[in-house]
Amino acid sequence: MEDVSGQALREYLRDRVLDPLGMQHTDLTRSDRVSPGLATGYVLRRRGLVPARVREVPTPGGGGLYSTAADLACYLRCLLEGGSGPRGRILDPETVAQLFTPHYQPDPRLPGMGLGFDLAAEDGRRVAAKDGVVSGFLSAMALAPSAGTGVLALANTGGLSGRGAPVEVVGAVLRELLDLPEDPIRHDITPRPDVWAELCGWYAPTPGMVTNLFTRTLMGAGAEVVVEDRRLVLKPLTPVPALRRGMVLHPDDPKDPYAFRVDFSSLGMGTLPVVFATTDDGGRVGRLWLDLMGFDKRRDTRNPRRLLGAGLAAATVAGGVARLTRRSSADQTH
Repeated sequence: MEDVSGQALREYLRDRVLDPLGMQHTDLTRSDRVSPGLATGYVLRRRGLVPARVREVPTPGGGGLYSTAADLACYLRCLLEGGSGPRGRILDPETVAQLFTPHYQPDPRLPGMGLGFDLAAEDGRRVAAKDGVVSGFLSAMALAPSAGTGVLALANTGGLSGRGAPVEVVGAVLRELLDLPEDPIRHDITPRPDVWAELCGWYAPTPGMVTNLFTRTLMGAGAEVVVEDRRLVLKPLTPVPALRRGMVLHPDDPKDPYAFRVDFSSLGMGTLPVVFATTDDGGRVGRLWLDLMGFDKRRDTRNPRRLLGAGLAAATVAGGVARLTRRSSADQTH
């Protein structure tokens, strides 16, 4: 944008986006227009809330925007009105529609990814959402363009884990405004245990460049699908205790026994779709999609959890043999 316009990015956005939308308290850096109203961010420690260390996040253009709830409401209104602002149009309606169109959709049963927006479906309506995480601050916004409705929430408490209120608040308020059930998990679909056997097993992250370290940290060495207490459960192979215990796979489509939804609200991520797909002509299930995260089914003999268990067992046996050997040597000495 700087090469084409001949302006610094922050100046271009002020002239072409922020000022035309009436966003007078928004900027890419801690400038004079935002510094006087900056909030203090907090992180939760063992002894309570502690002010977060102030950092200049070096991501202007890709994130790290300084703004207010009122200014962001102007931005949402612009998107809902097809690119129009109080001082005229800044985007064509066709351009705005492209933001909410899937540009990456690895499975047709998944909502996919728009341009900068995570997509979802609520009762047939497309919902576009985006959240933000930086130490001391969390944000979330969601809008249903066909309903002309948008919601946003900001919080000045939270860590890099993303756990906090904004995502849950935005989801709950949007569902209320759209007159949808409070619980996004469907409980009216009969489970299909007849397909569980082909779904169970270990799924490793799909090979390729790691472009999201948060995702890799969240899911660790992949996930196991198991049956526990007559329910199908997804158990990430991760050191995070809240995830390692597992999450129930709730059926999400009465016509598709391979489509589910899991509840990640304990991590501030709401609910996510899970679908199983075949990867060969034999029709065997070979891939699991957790939203846009792909996992390939692998032989259970290579399951890291089993290998770790075998290693611990071997170490225990070796330790026992060593103790017996030392005891035997001591007896001979006596």
